[in-house]
Amino acid sequence: MSGTGVSIVSIDQPARWAQIVAGIGGPGLAPQYARGLSLSGASPMLVEVRHPDSRMVFCAVEREWEGTVDVVTGYGLTGAWMSDPDPGLFETWRCCAAAQGYVAGYLQLAPGLAEAMPDIEAPAHNEMFVASLGQGAPSTSSRNLRDKIDAALAQGAELRHDQRDLVSALVALYPATMARVGAPAMFSAGTLETWATMPGAMLVGAAIDGQIEAVSLFLVHAGVAEYHLNASTEAGRGLAALLLENAFARLPELGAVTLNLGGGIQRDDGLAVFKRRFGGRRFPLCGVRQVYDGPTFAALCARAGVPQDFGRFPPYRFGPSRAERQGSGP
Repeated sequence: MSGTGVSIVSIDQPARWAQIVAGIGGPGLAPQYARGLSLSGASPMLVEVRHPDSRMVFCAVEREWEGTVDVVTGYGLTGAWMSDPDPGLFETWRCCAAAQGYVAGYLQLAPGLAEAMPDIEAPAHNEMFVASLGQGAPSTSSRNLRDKIDAALAQGAELRHDQRDLVSALVALYPATMARVGAPAMFSAGTLETWATMPGAMLVGAAIDGQIEAVSLFLVHAGVAEYHLNASTEAGRGLAALLLENAFARLPELGAVTLNLGGGIQRDDGLAVFKRRFGGRRFPLCGVRQVYDGPTFAALCARAGVPQDFGRFPPYRFGPSRAERQGSGP
């Protein structure tokens, strides 16, 4: 590999996209994943940055704000991947992004990448847990998980693996799940169907009295699996441990070596504690924050009523009136 530069590939170039991400672990980089994301109103693109003996690859989404555009890595756990840790890749991308007219950019990093470059500024806003697969059932070393699984079975829960039924259940349960937790349903039925049927997708469901009450979607690409979505009825909330235990057994059949479980809504909340019990290694969820157009960035922050060093990024999206202006799309 030689030279310095940036290539940007659209979803209308699936062959080129697939060529760039071949062998790179992380389903969020797969062209089919991007195609699904586009069905919820996003315009994903693949970015390849070269400098000069290493490269960085990430899926990015442009977002409009008050007549300007910023750019972020796409929804999910994959983040930006590097062949070798190289801080110079960020500066190469910065120059390209400024030339593209972006105001700011947020690059979520793949697990472990920030630790490999301790001198870069990449604040952690949460954490995630990455477990090794093929080492037996997690419940054998966690009494809490065993109790949750036993409780699910005592309810009469039965595992379901039929693809057609589970895709339909995921589409039906997802918006209801989001409404129950007070969050927007960001993804359309088309997005969910595309993700659930793409290469490397695996659905695991559980039924009680013949009715599917919970479905989990896992995605695999180049040996890396991610726990992508879980949707359930109120009665199905207690079935997550049963579904995950089954996924640990089945994901290696798709070539998965590790499973990124994600984390909680916040560090050390109940969801994070639950995922920690599956024995994964803890990684900070880090992101590089870049400003490409300083004067416009400052003006947007001022109009939003937030300081430029606000804890979330870009700050102007999290001002007092953000709910009225940013919408609910990805």
